[in-house]
Amino acid sequence: MKKIIFASFLSLALSPALADISVSNIARLAGYTIVGTMTITGWQDTDGEKKKGDSFEGCSYGRVIIFDNNKVLKCTGYSYLYAYRPSALILVKGTSFVMFVDNEQFEMRN
Repeated sequence: MKKIIFASFLSLALSPALADISVSNIARLAGYTIVGTMTITGWQDTDGEKKKGDSFEGCSYGRVIIFDNNKVLKCTGYSYLYAYRPSALILVKGTSFVMFVDNEQFEMRN
């Protein structure tokens, strides 16, 4: 099973759309399981500021990302990225989550 997941990531890395995700970055994801893809529909910061809509503005520590199926994940770091109604690829390993949006990796937790 792990070999299948790794092979899937390897094939993604070789596709033109994900060309900047290196094999060494993919190797760090060994053991993760793909949860699926979800569309980001909003977020809420720790200070209560909310944004519901079509734009994603990256992560800040503690920001809750809201998906189209009403599932949520919290950011564990900071990284800025602007995207319009992006799809997110979600992976999990134990209690650790990784979210990819437009080739950018975001560390997350439940």
